[in-house]
Amino acid sequence: MLLVRGRRDAADDEESFELPGGMVDRGESPQQAAARELGEEGGFEVARIAPLGSFFAVPAISAARCHVFEASLDRAGAQRLDDGETWTPVVVTPDDLRRYVDEGLIRDATSLAAICRYLVRRPV
Repeated sequence: MLLVRGRRDAADDEESFELPGGMVDRGESPQQAAARELGEEGGFEVARIAPLGSFFAVPAISAARCHVFEASLDRAGAQRLDDGETWTPVVVTPDDLRRYVDEGLIRDATSLAAICRYLVRRPV
């Protein structure tokens, strides 16, 4: 699984791991946005991408919906990070993924929810 390692100002600038992700641009489908973000943050081109579902991030205060996809990655290339982004792509094994979750290295709730969605569909 592809994760990105970086720091978030709002999280006391602590290093953590997240799934690549971002906003859907105007005129773009969630699937197109996911493929774009994998290239921008991860530096990979997508060979195949399939939806795994969606969820509301914080429905009490926002209608923002998070879409989850499973992708087969093609060749690695150069990252195309947005200004201010400093992500480092990291490919982890299923055992590493479980350890990262257990040890609290993945702190982002959206990433944790997406990983849960993936594990329900594709047990490791």
